[in-house]
Amino acid sequence: MPPFPTAARRLLAVITLLLAFGTTRAEDKALDDATLKKVKAGTVTVQVKLQDGRTATGSGFLADEPGLVITNAHVLNMLDAESRKPVKVEVIVNAGTDKSKTLVGTVLGVDRGTDLGAIRIDAKDLPTPLTLGSADKLIETDTVYVFGFPFGSELGKEITVSKASVSSLRKRGGILDKVQLQGGLNPGNSGGPVVDVNGKRHRCRGQRRARHTDRFAIPASSVGTFLNGRIIGSSVGQAYTEGDKRGVPITFELIDPLSRIKKVEVEAWSGKPRRASRAGVKGTHRDARRRSEGEDPDEAR
Repeated sequence: MPPFPTAARRLLAVITLLLAFGTTRAEDKALDDATLKKVKAGTVTVQVKLQDGRTATGSGFLADEPGLVITNAHVLNMLDAESRKPVKVEVIVNAGTDKSKTLVGTVLGVDRGTDLGAIRIDAKDLPTPLTLGSADKLIETDTVYVFGFPFGSELGKEITVSKASVSSLRKRGGILDKVQLQGGLNPGNSGGPVVDVNGKRHRCRGQRRARHTDRFAIPASSVGTFLNGRIIGSSVGQAYTEGDKRGVPITFELIDPLSRIKKVEVEAWSGKPRRASRAGVKGTHRDARRRSEGEDPDEAR
């Protein structure tokens, strides 16, 4: 069984993506052959060599654009703030088939808040990326299928597809945050897709608490937010004067693994209360502090 990072040992299962192919609800309906084939092809094995010499194995899936692999941050051993990038990441495409191919991956970044990670691989004839959708129509008792490689190579190189069900829809601020699942998830599934009976995919993870195990699927909307980039924090420094100019340094913390954020703008208001005049202060993504792992932050001034 592959090792897990110290602070993330209680995280067991997978991330998932939600892909909508239909609207019919049937709790015991099986996946159609085309969907099953597509999701299997899009699910990959992620092998990680850590800084301390250990190796870890998880799952992942091709998504959004060619060569982009989504997995868990904890699979990459990058869930902790002080963690560093792995020494090496390998992605196995079409594992367990005669088309199996091992590719070196590049870590693009992680989102520790949602336990998401992005990897880039480069090769011809890669499987079709899975498409992000919506989990808004899920209800309790819905059947889902978990794709991945539980227990690493202990069970063999072939992909495993297991059945689970939705036991609860967990919201934060009125927005779906996690989908609690019952069954189907095991160590090594981390990073792989979970698909409902209509072909919808969810990003999942499991968390062990006390004497029982809670397993969660993270809605695909979180994956989309991660890939499109977001501001996770900001701070204002000490005001200063240079000649006849006055300035205030502002630092932004970004998660932007694909460099999709092109501009960050700040509005500076001045004047008396309720009669303020607006003065725009603008900066680009180069002025913001990047949170993508492995990059030095820049300060926007």
